[in-house]
Amino acid sequence: MKMTDLHTIGRRMPYGVPDNFFEENRQALMKRMQQELASPTVLEMPEMPEAKSKVHPLLKLTRVLIGAAAAVVLIMAVESRLYHTPTTYLDVQQSFDSLNDDDQAYLLALYQDDDELYGSEY
Repeated sequence: MKMTDLHTIGRRMPYGVPDNFFEENRQALMKRMQQELASPTVLEMPEMPEAKSKVHPLLKLTRVLIGAAAAVVLIMAVESRLYHTPTTYLDVQQSFDSLNDDDQAYLLALYQDDDELYGSEY
């Protein structure tokens, strides 16, 4: 195998261009630019077709129905808070009186157990 000393190769350009290439190229470019500036052309935009909706109609309907349902739930929640009347002791007494004797005895026993567990602070 022959070893080549890279220092002896020297520097040379492996590619070449014809004589006067850059000058002729510049002159041709300038001539073409002058011709185009002398007769300007107006580019017309082609008419674009209308963009079609990519959302399926059933999906649109679903979105509308979900929005409507959310609005109804919100309205119901707001109205229930507006027309809510606080419970008074008289309401509780009337409800307790409307229970039968067994249910009243059960509730009294239940609340007495609570009183024994947590004290009478309630």
